[in-house]
Amino acid sequence: MKKDLPRLAGFLSLLPPRCRAAFEFRHASWFVDELFDLLHKHQAALCIADAEGDLQAPFVATANWGYFRLRRPDYGDHELNGWVKRLREQSWEDVFVFFKHEEEGKGPQLAKQFVKLADN
Repeated sequence: MKKDLPRLAGFLSLLPPRCRAAFEFRHASWFVDELFDLLHKHQAALCIADAEGDLQAPFVATANWGYFRLRRPDYGDHELNGWVKRLREQSWEDVFVFFKHEEEGKGPQLAKQFVKLADN
């Protein structure tokens, strides 16, 4: 779905003030300053998704918390350490990181390794 900022603004205005909402966009037209400003105004997080394919979400903090979907088939310590470093560079109150690997059930293993690396 291509960018429709008025529709998104209308939806954001319906959310309760303390509701945390994250948005993942899968069309490049969304990744503009006007979107980042709108999300920031409502303290809504831009979902930063890491996946195979051409579309790469920009690493932009739009709220005082972060939301990540790490969706590649596999991550080694080098890649996970890179994500840990990038997340630590932010001044977020909370960060949510999700792994998607339903086919092989790797998500829990990767999450456990991510936490181990983040605790160091």
